[in-house]
Amino acid sequence: LDPADVDFFPLKTPADVDKEHFRAGASVAFWNDWVFEGTPEALRKLVGGIAPTIKSSADARYWAYHVFRSSWFLGQGAAGLMASSILTPGGIFGGVSGGGGG
Repeated sequence: LDPADVDFFPLKTPADVDKEHFRAGASVAFWNDWVFEGTPEALRKLVGGIAPTIKSSADARYWAYHVFRSSWFLGQGAAGLMASSILTPGGIFGGVSGGGGG
């Protein structure tokens, strides 16, 4: 197979193929276009948008679960980045080598 005969680009992802066969619901379209600006004001706006949705203790449990779950994943990501930085050559410890050398 001659690489010149194959059109690799633009490369299709599984998501692109799904879009050709399925129609996304409104909430999916919302999240595809959503971008977090990363500012303190944007965070206040995001959190402020949650409060009006809490009408019962079940709603509060729902948000608490998802906030703590997301925080756990954020912590795991941060721990992974720190470990990677510490353990790689040029990192804080210059890389950790195993065993015997001289």
